[in-house]
Amino acid sequence: MYDWGGAPLAQPTPGGFTDAELPNADDSDQALLNLHDPLNCTVVGGRVSADGLAIAKGARRRAVDARSRERISEGFDFGGFKFSLSREAQTSLMVMDGLRDDALFVYPVSYGMKDDVDGTFSVAGSAEVHMMYMTAVGTVRWWLDTGNTLKAAINAAADATALAGVVDDR
Repeated sequence: MYDWGGAPLAQPTPGGFTDAELPNADDSDQALLNLHDPLNCTVVGGRVSADGLAIAKGARRRAVDARSRERISEGFDFGGFKFSLSREAQTSLMVMDGLRDDALFVYPVSYGMKDDVDGTFSVAGSAEVHMMYMTAVGTVRWWLDTGNTLKAAINAAADATALAGVVDDR
């Protein structure tokens, strides 16, 4: 449910236009709806019309982003163990990869597993650090890229039926 100037608006429906009464509005008023996405609205005779398909597309894009974040938060597998992909973990892996050939970087290096459930993982050398880092980067890129592909399909949907055909089964 959205409101404009304290007046309740009907819940938008995918694929159509949603109308709502706006008390004291005239044709010169602009309807401003905060829906996290650009939205074309018109005010005619005190009624606002909003494109329900645009609203549904915005909600679906946000759901895809949330699913991508959820899958990234599950971490990545390397060497038979699960590791975190939190921002801190990604930063730590990036720093380790950047320093992997530095003479002062002493191996083996202990690296904590996801949620510290299984203790630490011993990284034997430079090549293993780089493989671990590239596995982490590849995992993040996979979830982001598949999400971007889904969002492009959402944006291209011409109607509610086409939009319903875009399924995030990741």
